Amino acid sequence: MASMYQQLHDGDAIQLNPQKNVIHFACCDCGLVHRMEFVVGHRQKLTVKMRRDERKTAAYRREKKKR
Repeated sequence: MASMYQQLHDGDAIQLNPQKNVIHFACCDCGLVHRMEFVVGHRQKLTVKMRRDERKTAAYRREKKKR
């Protein structure tokens, strides 16, 4: 489970995959898993929605603690 997410550090960049509009990633220090959704809307305007994923955060932290 822990290896499912790209772990980002302060200042890291994310390269978007044109086939996917949702990315899950884990913070480097606290292990919070975030869901980022990218939508290209009217007039090619990019919208980004971001939220914490509580269930995936709990699973990620449990897996990380085992190591």
